[in-house]
Amino acid sequence: FFENFVQTLISKPKYSEISYPEPEYTAEFEMIKNKLKSAWKYKCSKCKVDLSLLSYKHMLHCHHIDGNPGNNNEHNLEVLCICCHAEKGYHLIKPKKMREQYNKCKEIKESQNIKI
Repeated sequence: FFENFVQTLISKPKYSEISYPEPEYTAEFEMIKNKLKSAWKYKCSKCKVDLSLLSYKHMLHCHHIDGNPGNNNEHNLEVLCICCHAEKGYHLIKPKKMREQYNKCKEIKESQNIKI
């Protein structure tokens, strides 16, 4: 059998039905996201816009790649500006306040010579 067919490695899922993190924000998420933002020096990991001024920091988000806000594994979190985060889910900028932040972030990117 193995002479005719290539053996492949099968990886087991990381989580089981029991160990899968709850799909809601955890108490430690606030601390984890602040630590990540600081590690990235308040710059977007995708476009590199600098949002380190105190009045800009709220425009830097921590995105859960798998969509599960309970999964705070460092490999599942991405530091993104509101513009790059909106590419993952346009619904983020539907509220007026978020649209205003999105537009302000675009202005900041232009002022830092970052292509939009």
